[in-house]
Order: sequence, then structure tokens, then C-alpha cells
Amino acid sequence: MRARIKVTLAAAIAAGCQAGGGEATEGGVRDADRHRDIDRQDPADASGDSDALDAAPQPGPWTQIATDVAFLADRLCDLDGDGVGNNAIADLGEPGASLVVLALNTSLDQRMEILHRMLFYSPWVDDLSLPDDPELLLVVLGGIDLDDPEDRTDDFSGSEPFYVSASALDGCGEPLYPVRGVRIDRGELEAAPGDFPFPMFEAPTTIAGSRVTGTVAPGGGSAEFLLCGYGTIPELGSVPGLTEAGDLTMLELFVAGGAVIGFPSVPGLDPDVDVDLDGLERLLVDDAGHLETCIDGDGTPIEGRECSFDERMADGFSIVVRMASTSALLVGRQPDWQSAVDGGCEGGPPDASLWGFP
Repeated sequence: MRARIKVTLAAAIAAGCQAGGGEATEGGVRDADRHRDIDRQDPADASGDSDALDAAPQPGPWTQIATDVAFLADRLCDLDGDGVGNNAIADLGEPGASLVVLALNTSLDQRMEILHRMLFYSPWVDDLSLPDDPELLLVVLGGIDLDDPEDRTDDFSGSEPFYVSASALDGCGEPLYPVRGVRIDRGELEAAPGDFPFPMFEAPTTIAGSRVTGTVAPGGGSAEFLLCGYGTIPELGSVPGLTEAGDLTMLELFVAGGAVIGFPSVPGLDPDVDVDLDGLERLLVDDAGHLETCIDGDGTPIEGRECSFDERMADGFSIVVRMASTSALLVGRQPDWQSAVDGGCEGGPPDASLWGFP
């Protein structure tokens, strides 16, 4: 499987390079229609029927499985309040931005076929018919298909059951990645700014300063989300990079660009969000792509590959991600989840579980 991924990713990047970094079709940079900003519309307009607005409330749990996750090169969110949309990929200009999006999205597509599925779960929505809930709890988790042997071809059927992966559980079996401060108003979803878990890399990753908006279809059968935020230097430094890049971290791959996997035309990224307000940090890598020197915003150099974990390295790389989802079912935690979770249940289980099952 890994060998096939390497060939596919390399071929996709090569195709993008040969095309001059412009828009590619399926398997490369997706077309503008698939990566449009999320339309905001009345749920009745979306369904073509106003009956949903007059129907009796339909409360209950809500589960979605991500069907598409993709980085964008659009400036859709102003994260630092300067009036300009932030996106470290867009800062590269063309053709660099298109090539980076192509490489990242090709990798994400393949990871979605290997890693646990990305699921969103809410234990309760006040009204799924609109949908509507002024104070929604949203849990991000990994899902494991119940099929034995595994069959991913029906994962997006709308009714596929999944176990909750132990990677998303604490010692008490409760979710590690709840997102609070979410509301849905007549199908329009918005989350208060904060950290958002992004389990699409080899290790759980947090996107800081996130702004999440979206639309949820009447009945809650499908949804689209737009995630804007930034990955910090230490966070990305703790995440393994692509298989093709050997022992490089995701941070090193961001900075080194495509040169480390044989495509020098794919540029590296620079931090663009000044979190600690002392000027933007800079990162230097050696010829192999390993982090060599971190330079603080005030100009102080910090030597060594572990410099990304120095407390002075606080800045981030802004990203914009589009996610689409459809219905799924949760049937419980994965079998023998206790043996896969580090630590015990300190203080005992909570009085009220966030799950709708034992």
C-alpha cells in the first residue's frame, strides 16, 4: 500500500509541474466548483421545499462522516485582524500555491483510504429538521468500519455503522476532542474561535485559532464546513510527515517543500501568523530537509533540530480547509478499547457520558 501511495503522489505532483501549476482535474488540484466558498442559504431554499420549516422538531443525536477534505489556496478568513485573508499557501503565488495544494490534497485523499475515517458526532441536536441548536457540542473522532473483512466502498452510503476508535478516547472512554461553542441557526453552523482537532495526519493535530462555518442540510443528512486556522510550529513539529519524506516531520516538509521528495519546483512555506507579536519566526532546513535553525521574531537564533519545541517558537502557518460530510451511525467504542488507551480512568467515569451508548 505504501509503495502505491508513493507512486501516486509523485505522479500527481509531476502532472501538476508539467501543467505549469495551473488548475488540474480529478486527482490533482480540484476545480473551482468543488472548492467554492460555502454558500449560505435558507434550508428551505436548499431543499426546494418549505415543509422542513413547518415540521415538528426532530431532536436527537447526529453523526457525520467526512467524504471530502481538501486544502484551499483561497484567502477566505482574516485570522489576525489586519483586513487581509490569511493563507500561507496563497502567499506563495502561482504556480507555487497550486502545486502545494496538489501535493497536500493528493496525500489527504490517500490517507482517507488508509487511516480511520474522520467523523463528527453530536450527542444531541435540538431540531434536526431545520437543523437548529443554539448550543451544540460537536465531537471530532476517528471511526472504524464494522465490516469484516473491511470494506470501505459503502462507507459513504449514509447509514454505515462505525465504532469509535480508541485513538479518540480518554481513559474513561470519553471523547478526547470535544468542540464547544457551536451553534446551528436554520442550517447555518458556526463555531466560536478556538482549537479544532484535525485527525488527518499520522498523529492527532490541533488547528489553533480556528474559525469554523458551514451549512447543514434539512434533516441533518449532509453538511459542508469551512475551517480556517493555523498550525503552530511546535504542533507541526510533533507530527510525522509523509511516507515519501522519510523521517521528516510535517513542519520540516512544510518548510522544505517538494525538494525532499524529488520535486524542487514545489516550494516550501513560511510562518505567516505572528502569535507572540514579536515578528514572524523563520525556519532553516539543511539539504535533507531536517530543521537546522529556528530564528525567533526578535532575531535570536536557536540551533538544532529540536528548536521547534522552544517556547519562543510560537508562530503558525495559516490554512483554509474545506470539508464535506454525509450521515453515518455510531454503535459504540471499538472492542477492547481499554487495552488501547493510555492510563486509567482517573476520578472515575463522569456522571453523564457524552456518548449515546453504554
